[in-house]
Amino acid sequence: MKFLLLIILSACSITASAQNTKSADINKCDTITNSVKEKLMRLYQLQLVLTELDSIKAKHELQPEGIDAIYADEEVLLKRSRYLESLIESRLLSSFKRIRITTRNKVAIVCLNEDACSGCSSKVPQNRLNDILGHKKIVVCQYCGRILIDPKLALSVHVFK
Repeated sequence: MKFLLLIILSACSITASAQNTKSADINKCDTITNSVKEKLMRLYQLQLVLTELDSIKAKHELQPEGIDAIYADEEVLLKRSRYLESLIESRLLSSFKRIRITTRNKVAIVCLNEDACSGCSSKVPQNRLNDILGHKKIVVCQYCGRILIDPKLALSVHVFK
């Protein structure tokens, strides 16, 4: 009887430890997902700021009048971009800048458009789609090299003023 009770107690403790491990794995997975989501949101914010900065510089070249207002806007955007760059880890930031330089229109992050990359219109494989939509890892298009993000994530990003 004591032996049977000992086996039942040890089985219960194994089950409890397995459940604790399972919940710890779920929490770890949620943390990774949130981390990837935050990184992508920061990168997308940086891209929006840099795109706006490029348009202001182009406007500056076309319209020399009103230069003081343009410089003020440019300074604000430069401060924002420096702040966002400080929040992003260096490896990811250098990859982002490299992609931005090599692409034709300086867009390093693109949304999915009907299961295809909106940068080059190539079909994205299902396993990569699952990673993108689940925010499991940062996925790069295998054809054009741009970072792919979920369109819902792109809509949720706001550039702070």
